[in-house]
Amino acid sequence: MIHGLSTMRAGLTLCVPETARRRLRSLARSERGQAFVEYVLLLTVVAIAVALITEWGNFVTAITDALKHIENVIGNPGGGGGGGGGGAGS
Repeated sequence: MIHGLSTMRAGLTLCVPETARRRLRSLARSERGQAFVEYVLLLTVVAIAVALITEWGNFVTAITDALKHIENVIGNPGGGGGGGGGGAGS
């Protein structure tokens, strides 16, 4: 497990320039870093809320369509076949 983490860290080291790593370390140690993380978390929550709000309309439409279908099935259970047959002797 430790070997896998060190390999992953080495891979990340190759991807991130040294200046960016130093800046991220300094941000992580300072209160400015904490504020940055809080803003990122706040923006994430806002983005999730916006996504949920935009999809809410589709959800409501799907529920409404399902309820209309159930209403049609209950209101017309036999399919409107025109009544029962006459039986023997009609």
